[in-house]
Amino acid sequence: MITQSSPIAITGILLLTIITIPFTNSMSDNLFDEEEELPTLFPFRTEDYVGFSVAILGLILAAGGGIGGGGILVPTYILLLDFPVKHAIPLASTTVFGGAIANNLLNVRGCHP
Repeated sequence: MITQSSPIAITGILLLTIITIPFTNSMSDNLFDEEEELPTLFPFRTEDYVGFSVAILGLILAAGGGIGGGGILVPTYILLLDFPVKHAIPLASTTVFGGAIANNLLNVRGCHP
């Protein structure tokens, strides 16, 4: 069941993802190959809009089901947003972690039924 806090949590997850992407370009050189080029964030391409839309819809379903959503995010980042595997997995983990923090902050005031 998707709660009222889900749109706020998804917004937090998306913002964390957008904030995290530029830092993948500034990582030290030993983390990726010399010829490997990461996609730029700005300007947005059509694939970026499609990828973010799929990620948001997948995270809404994942939040409603009570799972993290990494199984949806990793293929989305690899196939739609053109991230290499070794960058897509940590980015998905960071996104799931941000979602967990957002859900905890939004649910801390709630009572157990």
